[in-house]
Amino acid sequence: MPRLLSKCSVATVLWAPAVLLLILDCQGGLTGAVTTRAPPPTRAPPPTRAAPPTKPPPPTKAPPPTRTLLPRAATHPTAGYCVPELCELYNGTHVVNVPHTACGNDGSFSSACGPEPKLLDMSDRRRQLLLDMHNLARSKIASGELAGYQSAAHMPLLRWDNELEQMAALHAKRCQFAHDKCRNTPRFKFSGQNIGYFWIGREFKSHSRRMKSFVINWFREYQDANQSFIDSYRPHPQGKKIGHFTLLVSDRVSRVGCAGVRFLEPNSNRFQFMLTCNYDYNNIFNEPIYQSGPAGSKCPQHRISEKFPGLCDWRDPTNDVESEESTEDDNTLDNNIPL
Repeated sequence: MPRLLSKCSVATVLWAPAVLLLILDCQGGLTGAVTTRAPPPTRAPPPTRAAPPTKPPPPTKAPPPTRTLLPRAATHPTAGYCVPELCELYNGTHVVNVPHTACGNDGSFSSACGPEPKLLDMSDRRRQLLLDMHNLARSKIASGELAGYQSAAHMPLLRWDNELEQMAALHAKRCQFAHDKCRNTPRFKFSGQNIGYFWIGREFKSHSRRMKSFVINWFREYQDANQSFIDSYRPHPQGKKIGHFTLLVSDRVSRVGCAGVRFLEPNSNRFQFMLTCNYDYNNIFNEPIYQSGPAGSKCPQHRISEKFPGLCDWRDPTNDVESEESTEDDNTLDNNIPL
């Protein structure tokens, strides 16, 4: 009977003396009648007292929050650089994704670095040296002192950036003299890169001297370029290297971070040193490298650097590098360096 009633509803109720007649409608069809005798009249129950109020139960403590374990890759310090959007590059016909130098990179040296590689300690003195060398080169062209090139209306003074240094270190620890395919960051979507490489048959006496020579050699590529490459960047038709120079003097670049690695080449006695410098912007085809005009004429508030004429001086204490002058002879800036 419970199963039947669960599928039925009362269609009609008829009263007769001592007989109750229910006609049930089960799933849309009448099933007949069920006859029962009417129950005898029942007496009303005696009045009952209301139950005394009960105390509310004590509050229960909320269960501790459950922790969700993230995949190992998501907790890696470089996992944020695995976002595909950071490395979408146009290859001339369509957009392709290329690997990011930091994605899945745990910071270890590669086998190409030999038995005892060493990441150069990028002290404040060395950072300042690299900043000064970059800004000296930029000042020379921005102020109109480089023959064959026009002065720059708005070329900012370079500042050091720790994230760019971190990306440069990950690249340098590959110990391969080749640009990585992608080093963009959420802040710098078009990050550029210059690299320098040197080897010698004995231990290095001075890394600072070598770092200075790298920047000088990058800048000297101006000898194979001219103002037309500044007005609209393009590869040299004869394949000559000019990209290090144009990136060095770009007015869209305002930050730099570098890292160096010293290592002994496997199966040889040659000591090698590689420097990687990453920038917050890159060379863009058919775009100007810098805007020509009177030196510093478009600097914000017309604030021009006193130490590096022609460069716009801007303040960002968070990323500025303040350091004392080095006491090493090869770690000081010589304004007469033949750039």
